[in-house]
This record gives sequence, C-alpha cells and structure tokens, in this order.
Amino acid sequence: MPEQPYSPISCDYHSELEWLALQRKPCNMTYLAADGTQSHCHSIIRDIITRDAQEFIVLDDGSQIRLDALICVDGKLRPL
Repeated sequence: MPEQPYSPISCDYHSELEWLALQRKPCNMTYLAADGTQSHCHSIIRDIITRDAQEFIVLDDGSQIRLDALICVDGKLRPL
C-alpha cells in the first residue's frame, strides 16, 4: 500500500504534543498504523522530529508515529 501524502496537523495540537514531550508523562495514544488498522500504545513522547517534510513523535522505545496518523493522544482527539 503506498504511503499517503503528509497532511500537517493544527498548530494547537502540535503545541499539545510538545507540552506532553516536555512533561515526559506516559500517555495513551491511538493512531493509524501503516497497514491502515487502528493501533494503541501507552508510552512517553520523547521528541518531535521532522524527516522528509513529515513530522513524527518519537516514543520512549524509539518507535516513531507520523503526526497525521494520530487519532487521540492523552484523551485529546486530533482536530481534522
């Protein structure tokens, strides 16, 4: 399945993610996995990075989730 074009998230939601990364607080996350299925994890957001004009959160275990794949983080839905 080809990767979908990156769709930037709202500035307010980006700020929320940055705040969670600064707090180093474990949070629940729901996101769309690469295969299109809904996935869940409980982790600490360590950083937000940009690669190839796409933004990602970096989790405690080193895994990365593209920001536009996020559905809900710490009980806050990503605005569409």
